[in-house]
Amino acid sequence: MAGAAKFGRIAAALVCVGQLACVAPPKDLASLDTELLTVLAKRFAPVTRLSGMPPSPPCPERQILDGRPDPICRDADVSAELYELALTLRKLDLEADEPALLRVQALWALANGVHDRAVDLLATALDREPTAARHNDLAAALLLRAAASDRPEDLAVALDHAVQASVLDLRLVEARVNRAFALDSLGLRHAAERAWAATEPSATADAYRSVLTAQARSSKGSERSQGEVLLGSWAASLVAGDSVGADAALAASRPLAVDVASHGDTTLLESIAAIDKADPECLRRLEAGHSAFHRVRGDATYSTCDQDALRAAKSALASAETPFVAWVSIDRAICDYFDGDYPSATHRLDSVLARWGTPSRPAIGGRANALLGLITMLQGRYAEAEAHYSEAVAHYESIGEEG
Repeated sequence: MAGAAKFGRIAAALVCVGQLACVAPPKDLASLDTELLTVLAKRFAPVTRLSGMPPSPPCPERQILDGRPDPICRDADVSAELYELALTLRKLDLEADEPALLRVQALWALANGVHDRAVDLLATALDREPTAARHNDLAAALLLRAAASDRPEDLAVALDHAVQASVLDLRLVEARVNRAFALDSLGLRHAAERAWAATEPSATADAYRSVLTAQARSSKGSERSQGEVLLGSWAASLVAGDSVGADAALAASRPLAVDVASHGDTTLLESIAAIDKADPECLRRLEAGHSAFHRVRGDATYSTCDQDALRAAKSALASAETPFVAWVSIDRAICDYFDGDYPSATHRLDSVLARWGTPSRPAIGGRANALLGLITMLQGRYAEAEAHYSEAVAHYESIGEEG
């Protein structure tokens, strides 16, 4: 029955070809743009979002791939809508390099699955008009192409454009969605979880976020993260003069550290040992370093980019010779990355791996290599990026974490 209805719509459209009475009045470019966005959302129900695109409708057919929802839903038929829009698109008489027309042509290409053409058109539109919306459109097209044709290099470039879009316009919610989706697709799960939390709710994104939340709760890495937060609470309690709270936090971290170490990562256990054996002066440095780090990280996966606080935390913890300082350096490298300072980020991460990246500390090695993989991929050094990602995966798999 549905097939007959579809055939009837297409047949009716074909009959109208060449008969002006059957052709709807010409649409303006903005109307055509809006209709194409609607068609895209209906056909693919993509997680990624072009500028001005509403959240996609729920997609009950969406499959779960590698523990996450498939980023696009490929089952919806929009052939009749596309045929009718084609009649209008042919009638447009505008400058070929006008950004608005380039975007409409790109939306048409995306709706038909011609991703390379769409990316080229949106890159040209960005050259003509370097706005937040154009950066975001290119990010979205790259993410769709990566999902359709297994091009991991597109993910890193898409992330860069989504970040630039957010910098240019903090109110552009679509850019925040694309940034979260890019991070998730790159395998930076904890960063993605945090990024998803900063996006508006939608039926499509909620599918991703619910899976990410379940992964975080079931991951062995959650025990390590809880232990790291408890060390921060220990120091914060001491600063506040609450010795009872400090003792309770440190006591609660011990069984977590033992369990994490039993899975192959001794960083948390070593960090607690550094506290246990510290003399009074060293203990003050550990207290200062952990409390400074706790102020900017709390129970999140990454710190806020307060470089003064991170610098103070790094100095204090480094002087106390605790491996926990590696986490501070990694978070400083992340801040360098978001500032576009790739050389500083790379230097910090290389230093972390040289000093603390031993086999007994795979979480540190995993995080540092994952970030180096992202940076080298953005720089077009794909062989190095693949090597870093492979190292990261090996480190995380050795302790049953997903990164």
